[in-house]
Amino acid sequence: MFKRLRCGQSLPRIACAMLLLACLAGGSAGSVPVQAAPQRVAQSDTSVLERSGGLGGAFGAPVVADGRLYLAEGLALAVLDITGPTAPRRVSRILLPERLTLHQRVGALLLGSAAERLYLLDLTQRDAPAVRGSFGAAAPIRQLKVVGERVYLVLYDGTLQIVGIANPAAPQLLGSYASDTAVYDVAATATTLYLATESKLQIVDARDPAALVLIGSYTPPPGGSENSAGTVYSVALSGNTALIIVSCYIRIAGSAEWLYAIDLSNSSAPTLRSGVSVGVRLNRSTEIVAVSAGRAILASPLQVVDLSDLDALQVSEVSDHTYDGAAVQYPFVYAVAPDTLDVFDLADRAAPAPLWSLAAAPPSQPIALTFRDELAYVLTSTPTEPRPSSYIGVLNVIDISNRREPQLVKRLTLPTVPGASPPSSMALEGDRLYLGGYQQLHVLDLRDSRNPVVLGTFREQPDDEFGMQGGPIFGAGGRLYMASSSSGLHIFDVSDPASVRLLGQYRELVVSDVQAAGSLAYVATDSFGVVALDAANPAALSQLGSVPLAGKGRRLARSGELLLAASTTGLSVISLAEPRGSRLLGSALYGRTEEDVVAVTAAGAYAYVLTSSGLYLFDFTDPEKPALSGRYSALSNPRGLAATGPLVGVADVAQGLELLQRPLPPQLWLPTLRR
Repeated sequence: MFKRLRCGQSLPRIACAMLLLACLAGGSAGSVPVQAAPQRVAQSDTSVLERSGGLGGAFGAPVVADGRLYLAEGLALAVLDITGPTAPRRVSRILLPERLTLHQRVGALLLGSAAERLYLLDLTQRDAPAVRGSFGAAAPIRQLKVVGERVYLVLYDGTLQIVGIANPAAPQLLGSYASDTAVYDVAATATTLYLATESKLQIVDARDPAALVLIGSYTPPPGGSENSAGTVYSVALSGNTALIIVSCYIRIAGSAEWLYAIDLSNSSAPTLRSGVSVGVRLNRSTEIVAVSAGRAILASPLQVVDLSDLDALQVSEVSDHTYDGAAVQYPFVYAVAPDTLDVFDLADRAAPAPLWSLAAAPPSQPIALTFRDELAYVLTSTPTEPRPSSYIGVLNVIDISNRREPQLVKRLTLPTVPGASPPSSMALEGDRLYLGGYQQLHVLDLRDSRNPVVLGTFREQPDDEFGMQGGPIFGAGGRLYMASSSSGLHIFDVSDPASVRLLGQYRELVVSDVQAAGSLAYVATDSFGVVALDAANPAALSQLGSVPLAGKGRRLARSGELLLAASTTGLSVISLAEPRGSRLLGSALYGRTEEDVVAVTAAGAYAYVLTSSGLYLFDFTDPEKPALSGRYSALSNPRGLAATGPLVGVADVAQGLELLQRPLPPQLWLPTLRR
């Protein structure tokens, strides 16, 4: 029961009572704010970058099971219905904690890996796989094979680990094995392991996973330019025969690769039955992806080896395209490249036939991006037909107003510059978007932001000596600055997009990035830190001063009168108040081993540093005491970075466009009183 207030009660006591009631009410219906603009009391910021959405992503190695094709697609797992006679039907797309490399299905489990972590996905609901358990290996996982309730993990440090999955929710380490040479692949039976190692095939007794015993080995015949023992990269079993891929170095040409059939009748002394050449490779080794119906399927390129006569192997090529992996459900082969899924019918041994292809959703394999209003401009490099003879640059315009479901608005194919690779860097200045690459520049008009138009293209001529290498670029005041690790700094006049011309070049430094303000250019170097250049006369650039910094491989970003320099060791904040007296204000470390820096950008008092292993968030509210406040590591091959407010975007070659959010500080709204 409320008492009537007496006239003698003070106003402060009434105010306190009202304030207490307002707090207890928690802003419930019926409460009335006493002012139109309430006060805010900010709490401490969180230290986590959260994924809010994304679009696109490269394909990864597939797995086929029970009429479904499971396919890594960016940071998601795509489930396709392949029971129909023609193209597949997308059933679902499940977001995963990391981008997975899929390996094998066993029972109701789908096994995948990401770096050093093994994931076990439950396929009980085949259209809605869910993570059931995981295991942290001693090093990143290269390959794996499953036999019964054991998983044999081949690690990138050259060792092997055996994991028990009797309880998928809690996998257990059963044992490990360190060969005298690095292990690249494994095939297994219930009792024996066959290891593809740096110089030989090793045969190991695996009956006791805690005490593996070497019982035999086979060294392939010498070959290559040096007539030396080859490296055994891949192994598979066909009955009592081991099939191995052996790579032998050849000067200039690459590596000659052979498929050998090894008789395992006497495991302590295996013998060679036959061998056949499977080609010469420059950048990667051929793998045996499956043995089915008396045939071995190899990738890449996609080849079929007839195993009907193991003493006279015969190989035929299905496709010369480079594939990253394949799955087989005979007679169909599902071969995957980052940008496409190709399906072949092998029923006719004499004439394998392509059935259908599925293209990855754009932006596939993005390499740079920038934000403008509620749009993301994402640059991709797309292979032309016939693949992979050459590549073209494509600008993707994406509406990001709905963070969770970005929408592709437009794809603009950029002019092709003969002899030059597609552009790889971007810079935004007002209504102009600049794209830079090896021996080329493009100037685009963004006045109609959803429909960019190419205004002009500049190409370095064969007799020019500019040395445009397509490094980071920066646009300001009708000028474009291009950094080059081999030829210094270039400055171009882009005021007339139809007639871009070189104003000057500074070759005295190895430049990794550039920013500009007025008549000054700031360049990042490995040897001298950040150097300020007088660019009033671009034809006669001169040094004004420098700020030595720790680390190498620097990238730069400006925030008002501050310059942010990210290096292999961390972030440095530099004052630009006096060009000749530019000075280091403060720095912060990543808190771990050195990082390879990809890009840096700033939004408000936050700096985002993109490295090959993830995204770091620094708070430089106090420039003299910048602090690491967050990290996001679920990235695969990050190449581009942009930020606006709490939103940050990453262009990841494997995962497409990733949109992340810096959580805003929690707000406590306190009503104020009026008389």
